[in-house]
Amino acid sequence: GPRPPPMQAAAVVAALQNEDSRMHPDSDRRAWPTWLGAPLLALLLAAGVRADDAPPMSVQHDVVFDGYSPLARTETLLGRVLTPLMLERIRLEATASGQAIAERSIDLAKERFALYVPSGAAPAAGYGLLVFVPPWEQAVIPAKWLPVLARHDLIVVTAAQSDNAASLVERRMPLALTGYENVRKRYPLDPARVYVGGFSGGSRVAQRLALAFPDVFRGALLNSSSDPIGTPLVPLPDAGLFRQFEERTRLVYATGSDDEAALGSDRHSRDSEQALCFTDIETFTMHGRAHVPADPSTLEHALDALDAPREAGAGLDACRARRDARIRQQLAEVEKLIAGGDLQGADKRLGEVDGQFGGLALPASLTFARELAAHGIISSAKP
Repeated sequence: GPRPPPMQAAAVVAALQNEDSRMHPDSDRRAWPTWLGAPLLALLLAAGVRADDAPPMSVQHDVVFDGYSPLARTETLLGRVLTPLMLERIRLEATASGQAIAERSIDLAKERFALYVPSGAAPAAGYGLLVFVPPWEQAVIPAKWLPVLARHDLIVVTAAQSDNAASLVERRMPLALTGYENVRKRYPLDPARVYVGGFSGGSRVAQRLALAFPDVFRGALLNSSSDPIGTPLVPLPDAGLFRQFEERTRLVYATGSDDEAALGSDRHSRDSEQALCFTDIETFTMHGRAHVPADPSTLEHALDALDAPREAGAGLDACRARRDARIRQQLAEVEKLIAGGDLQGADKRLGEVDGQFGGLALPASLTFARELAAHGIISSAKP
C-alpha cells in the first residue's frame, strides 16, 4: 500500500526550541537582528584585514554540498539529543498514528555554506576542522579569525540559515553534521583535531553536538554561552558515547568579563559537567569585553588548548563508581515502586532518572518504561 506520510516530530522539536528560547532570552531571536545588523555584522563580513595579516586564501561563500551525513538522519539525531524515554514516546506515537519519522529535514540543493581552507599543501597529519554554529542567519566566518586559523592549519565550515530562530533538530544540528561530512570527504583531516564551536546561541548548539557526537568531535569552543548538562534539555548519551566524551573531548569556554549572563551560565555548565565526572575543561576570559565573538588572541589560546595533549583525569574511576551507584540506587527505587503497585509514582520517579541521567540509565530505564506501558502508563517524559 502507499507509504504513510512522514512525521517531523514537530511537537518535540518545537518544545525543544521553545524551552531553549525561554531559558535563554538574552541572545536569541529578537536581539540579534537589531544589534548585530549594522556595525558588527559588517565587521564580520569584512574582507579588509590588514595586508600584513591577510591569510593566503579567502573565505569561499555560497558553497553547495551534495553529500548527506548518515549521522544527520532525523531518527539518528533524535536518538542522540533526546532522553531514551522521550524517544520511546515519539516512536510509540508514530506507530499509533501510522506515520513514519522523516528520513531527513534539509534539502542540500537549497543550503549554502561558507568554507575557509588554508592555502598551501595539507599538513602531513591532515587539517584540523572547526564546524562553526552561528547565532546569525548568514554563513559568516569572522574575518579577524582567518590569520589564526591559517596558523593552526584549521578548516572552518559554517552554514547559512542556522541561526537562533532555526530548529535545533531540523536545521542546526543536521547542517553542522553535513558540513563536517562534506569537508571530511573533500580534504584530509586529522580526526584528533575535529572540533565544533559556536557563538552565543550557536555555542549552546555546539555543546550539545560535542556531547551527543563524541565519536566525531574531539573538542568544542564554547564562545559566550552554554548550558548545564544532565537535564531533559541537554540529556546524556548512552554509556559508550559518554565514556568517549569523558576520555576524548575537551571543552574550551571563552567569554567576555562583562558578559554577566553568559558567565553565570558557564559556571552552571561547568559545575554540572564536573558533577558527572567530566573535567577536561579550559576557561578563557576576554577582559573588558561583553557579548562578542572571540578576539584573535583569545581564539589563538583556545585553539592551542584544544590541540594540547589530553591526560586522564585524576580520580575518574572513583567518580564514575559514585555516579553509577547513584543511578543504580534511583533505578532500585523505581523497581520498588512498581513492585508495590504505585505505578504513577514509579512513572514520576523514572522520568526524573531519565531526565538527569539519560542514556546512562539504560537499559533498565527503558525496561521499566515498557513494563509501565504494558499497564497502560505511557511515560510523560517530554522536553
